[in-house]
Amino acid sequence: MTDGTEISVDRIRDSLLALLDHVRSLYGDKIELESDYFWSIPDNAKFNVYSDPEELTVGQVSEVWDHLTKLTASPENLATYQLRWFAQLFDAIAQDKIV
Repeated sequence: MTDGTEISVDRIRDSLLALLDHVRSLYGDKIELESDYFWSIPDNAKFNVYSDPEELTVGQVSEVWDHLTKLTASPENLATYQLRWFAQLFDAIAQDKIV
């Protein structure tokens, strides 16, 4: 038995598109965020729920956005790690635009 969860990429895509359509209906084609900096938990501690993180780092939404806008310029350099940038961006939007 595994502790993992099986997730359908197609369901993620459908859900994400529905949510982005909703966000666009609320805010239009651009979203202005109030905060640029956020706390980040280092990767080696993020999913270790059996001990408290020993340190926090600082992330920057504008830096994350810069990385994301460059993804389509070099599709051969895509890596699943870059999903973290989307997670950080979505977290910032959700925090700032709670509806």
